[in-house]
Order: sequence, then structure tokens, then C-alpha cells
Amino acid sequence: MIHFPRLAFTACALSLCAVSANLSAAYYVINDPARVTGANAIDPATAAAVGSNASNSTSQATLEGLPTFGAIQDFSAFTGSGGSTLFPDANDAYIVNFSSSLLPDIQFRYTGSIRDAAGASLQIDNNSYLTSSGAGLRLQPESAVGNVFSMNIDLGQWDGASFLGGSGVDALGFTLSGRYDLITDNSISVTYRDADNNILSSQVLTSASSNTSSVYTGYQISSGQDGIASVEIVFTTDSTGSAVFGLDDFGFTAVPEPARGVLLLGGLSFMLLHRPRRKR
Repeated sequence: MIHFPRLAFTACALSLCAVSANLSAAYYVINDPARVTGANAIDPATAAAVGSNASNSTSQATLEGLPTFGAIQDFSAFTGSGGSTLFPDANDAYIVNFSSSLLPDIQFRYTGSIRDAAGASLQIDNNSYLTSSGAGLRLQPESAVGNVFSMNIDLGQWDGASFLGGSGVDALGFTLSGRYDLITDNSISVTYRDADNNILSSQVLTSASSNTSSVYTGYQISSGQDGIASVEIVFTTDSTGSAVFGLDDFGFTAVPEPARGVLLLGGLSFMLLHRPRRKR
């Protein structure tokens, strides 16, 4: 990933900062957004209800039952763009920064053929495109048939100037909503990867019925797999070249503590290195 030098800002209104090298590339940061825990952390049915699940996804109930799982339901604090319009530039990075070391920082990046038109904004607050009240992240490919658009989501650490990836979590899930059954009209895939870019789960979003427009995707790692460090969402626009989606209820677990066995091994090594030596 390309890192851009930081410009100094004396204040960050509404906990939002933009740091950029020029008008076409920027970081936008929100600090410590609220996380909803427990049942209904994903799809609380305050807006469009989820109609189906992506293939190979772990159930919402399983993720919501994990002790450290929580979901961001409102992205309204994100604003700004390095581009000429309100819609994000392809070089922009949107950072969720948590002060707790137990939670990963998150980076959202738009790539590919992004719609860049007056009136389009980063947030989408129409409940038809959301599964909870507030605002979600707009996903809108360029209006042309066959264009490929994607969002990359990285888990790691924001140091105030750049984002360092590699923090893996045990589980992650979110919803995507689009009006008029756009889920089936477009080719949409979601890929979960570990820090070494190995694929943990490949999922395809489909619609269970003709009037389903909202779907859920989520994954909990299985035994022997490393943590989820990144997610890629890929769209290929349909025959009409029209697609608008909202990403909402983005949930994840805390960063796992080091395995007990690793800690015990480290302690044993320390004791061996520092054990008293007998005098000859």
C-alpha cells in the first residue's frame, strides 16, 4: 500500500481528520465509533431486513454469540473526499481508529471503476440500502455494463500517519443492501484472507427470492486457520450498468490474545536463560 505524508491539522472536528499529500489522495479518520454487542448487532431490523446469506457464510447468531463480537452500525461520521466530488477518490482511505489495543483498527479503500458523479456521497442514509438506522458506506460502481468495482477492508493499526495491516480476528461479518433485487442482478463476491493473503473463505452473494435486496456475509475461522486480516468485496455491474449498495452493520471480534502455549514457551525459555549457574 502507498502511504501519503501527513499534513498538520490543529483540530479534528467531530473526531474526523483528513491528512493528505494533495487533493486527490487522503486519509479520513473516525475515532472510537460505537459498537453494538450481543444479539441483533448485525441486522437489527430497524431498516431493510436481511433476506438471505452469502454462500459458505457463518451464521449471524454464531458471530453475535462470540464474547468479544460487536458491530459498527452507523458510519455517518465519515465525510470528505480527495476527489472533485463528494464521492471518494480511489486513493482515499477511510480509517476506523480504536484507542483500545484489544480492537483492530480498520481501513476501507475503494478501488476499480468507482462512480464519480455530483450528488453521490460516501455515506448512504436511505433505509432501503441499510439494515440499521443511521448511515452506511456507499458502494456504487461506475454506471457502465461490465465495470469491475471493489472495496478492500484491512485490519491492522493506524499510527496517526499510515495504516499497518496484519491484525487478524477470529470472526467478521456485515450486510450489503440494494433496492429492487440488485443482489442477483450483479456479480458480487466476498473473499476473506489472513495476513499472508491466504484465502480463508470465498463467498458469493445471491438472493433467495425475487424481492430480496439485502444479504449477510460473515465468517468465523476454523481450527488451524490464521485470523481474518482483510476482506475484499468485488462487483461486476449487471446488464443495465446500474448498481447502488450500502455496507452496514460491520462486526468483528477483538484481536485474540497470544496462545497460552506460546506464552508458556516464552516463559520457559526465559527461565532457562536466567537460571542460576553452579560454580565449579
